[in-house]
Amino acid sequence: MASTGVAVFDLDGTLVRGDSLRQFNKWLLHRGRARHVVAFLTSPIFNALMALRPTHMAGHTMQLWIGTFGLSEDDLTTAAEEFAALHAGPDSGNLMSTTLNRLSKHLDDGDTVIVATGTPRPLAEALCRQIGLTGVHVLASTLRKRIGGHVPDQHCFAETKVDRLRDAGFSLPVAYAYSDSPSDIPLLRAACHSVVVDPDPRHIQRIQQATGHTCEVLRNQAFNPEGCQN
Repeated sequence: MASTGVAVFDLDGTLVRGDSLRQFNKWLLHRGRARHVVAFLTSPIFNALMALRPTHMAGHTMQLWIGTFGLSEDDLTTAAEEFAALHAGPDSGNLMSTTLNRLSKHLDDGDTVIVATGTPRPLAEALCRQIGLTGVHVLASTLRKRIGGHVPDQHCFAETKVDRLRDAGFSLPVAYAYSDSPSDIPLLRAACHSVVVDPDPRHIQRIQQATGHTCEVLRNQAFNPEGCQN
């Protein structure tokens, strides 16, 4: 690895398994009887929206608004911390040790490490704290209050990740980019060295063709709590 540079890591599917926002939404919706009833009644709408790519985000937005209705920003932060302890705690089985070891190596080498994710900032920051990621920059989607709940404001997803990197003052190309998803092709193309984490076999050829070069493939093993300490 280079001794200096910038390394950008996706969060979901790269550092922690699963769709954090979707699972956080479900967790929020089961925190109270009234929310649970509303979630049950509206679940056919959620499922229909999230099944289609053009309306996928609308489904997430609707779930998030219902789940956060009546929560202050402090309440939302507390809820995110509680969920993060379940989703990314040492016994969760969701931590991706090989990628986390690589992140630690970048930090040890003096690189600037950025976690860039479409996950909303309160949740992304709570997950990074739970994982024990200190000394990293977090670029995440932001939320705003709307009619008593929280909804997405600025996205940090797909090509907007690259925009957010520029807005934060980071020069392109970055030295390294890590992701598991074809949605991050713009980010992988904006890196000198692209790393695809546990890729779906259907996606790797598409990603390599889109980036114009052969990407490194990084495979994760079962989580070892002693193997990913910074």
